Amino acid sequence: MDILVIKASSFGDIVHGLQVMASLQTQSQPRHSITWLVQDRFAGLVEASGIAKEEWIFSRRGGWMGGAKLWSRLRSRRFDLVLDLQGRFRTGFWTWLTRADRKIGRADARQLAGMFYPETAPLPPGGRYRSHAIEILLEYLPRLGIEPQLAGPLEFPRSLSPEVDATVLARRPILIFPDSAQAAKEWPGHRELTRQLANEYPEIPVIWPGWSDMEPPSGLRHGNFHNLMKRVPLNRLPSLLKSARLVVANDSGPMHLAAAMRVPVIGIFGPSSTKRYRPWPVAGGEARAIEAPGGRLTNLKIEPVRAEITACLGRIEKGKLQIP
Repeated sequence: MDILVIKASSFGDIVHGLQVMASLQTQSQPRHSITWLVQDRFAGLVEASGIAKEEWIFSRRGGWMGGAKLWSRLRSRRFDLVLDLQGRFRTGFWTWLTRADRKIGRADARQLAGMFYPETAPLPPGGRYRSHAIEILLEYLPRLGIEPQLAGPLEFPRSLSPEVDATVLARRPILIFPDSAQAAKEWPGHRELTRQLANEYPEIPVIWPGWSDMEPPSGLRHGNFHNLMKRVPLNRLPSLLKSARLVVANDSGPMHLAAAMRVPVIGIFGPSSTKRYRPWPVAGGEARAIEAPGGRLTNLKIEPVRAEITACLGRIEKGKLQIP
């Protein structure tokens, strides 16, 4: 079957979509031919997964000419099926533009996107506000005759190796992502947490691999901290994550990616809902969520985060928790 998947953004949402489409491919014989319509900044992640045979790129900077080219492309090819996993007006319109035999959208579509769908995937029993984002996307699978469950960890066979000293990666670093797509989701304790971990565990490298201009911690004693901010593109990030013994991150795309790959991860939450966006607890992995008191990240102290990290590292050392 020739399928167009529309999931243009954002980072974490695309990770969820990749998990569901990987499950579709795993449970389907023969495998489907998938084309993925994705925003340019996230295309490297989709390409690295190998799930899509082809990526169609959408750029916000393309203007009306870029839009016209995309519309023409959508009209020129007849897909067997279009899955709009995004559920916004623009993606619903793109779905409508196609000449696909079958088109399925989200039951909880926003911005009037629902008027473009001849068919929708129903919401899970918990509804929109009490269901995890992955549970909502899994409801597409029964429409295609597939069980609504994840098939296993997400893999990235096309991910390039990170440009990091191999001896550093061989020591299984702790990755800390101090930034997020939204400033309101950034816990201010990452700098102090990094200083404490780097000083207490000199044998374990501690790496910052985010995308913001953030001042690194001071007072480091052992030279085991590595600042890779703005130096790890998305097509290299899965390979870096696979080398990690533990990931600590705000509610962000890297947090969801680590959980999808079954890398032990601790997600730090403030204003966003852990019920809907916590790191998905894939069987066999370690995905924990810490909620800030009152939903305010400034209220979250270092101690509960350190305690969770110490417990996780202890389970790894005792062999009770396997890392990839």
